[in-house]
Amino acid sequence: MISKIDSSGAIASTAWGTCGIKDLLGCRKGELVWPNANTNLLRPRTVLPMFTTTLKPEIHWLASAVYGSPSEGAWDYQADQADEILKH
Repeated sequence: MISKIDSSGAIASTAWGTCGIKDLLGCRKGELVWPNANTNLLRPRTVLPMFTTTLKPEIHWLASAVYGSPSEGAWDYQADQADEILKH
């Protein structure tokens, strides 16, 4: 697995696909979470991109871009594109 985390998003690329998330307003930090085994019916081990932040009780605007590709066997190419995906 290849992963990239920066200040505004996170992306993970495995043999069975790529997923990523980017915060469009720059107020949340990207992270990768590895859920417990067998929480996915198709794969025993998965990784999920997510955001974390602390917000005060008031009105907030949140905007995200989510990327996913189920391309099997193309993870080297997809990982090379991680910078391009997170840049936009």
